[in-house]
Amino acid sequence: MVSLLVVTALIFVYDKLMDFVPKHSLFHSVGLTPLPPSLPPTLPLQMVSLLVVTALVFVYNRLMDFVPKHQLFYYVGLFYFCTFSSIAYMLASPTYGLANTKADPSRLLGTSFFLTLPSA
Repeated sequence: MVSLLVVTALIFVYDKLMDFVPKHSLFHSVGLTPLPPSLPPTLPLQMVSLLVVTALVFVYNRLMDFVPKHQLFYYVGLFYFCTFSSIAYMLASPTYGLANTKADPSRLLGTSFFLTLPSA
C-alpha cells in the first residue's frame, strides 16, 4: 500500500515537472512531430508517456529483486544506448529520417522519441 502511494506521488511530481520541459522545441528543432498523422489529435500522448514511464518503473523495480545493482546499471545503460542509437540511426535514414519530408502514418519516429525521452 505504501509503495502504491509512493508511486502515485512520484507520478504526480513527474507530471508536474514534465510541464516545464520544452519538449516541443526538441521536436521542431529536428523537424519531427510528436503525433503521427494517422492518430487522432485527441489522443493524450502525454498520458501514454506516463503509462510507459510507470511500466518501466515497475520493470526496473522487479529487476532490482533479481539482478545485482551494478549489473542492473549496465543493463539500463545498454538499453538506453541501444534505444537512442536506433533513434539516431532512424533520423539519418532517408526513408524515416530528416531527409523524408512527406507525412506518412507508418513513420512513428517522433512518437517513439516522445515516449522514450521522459524515461531517460
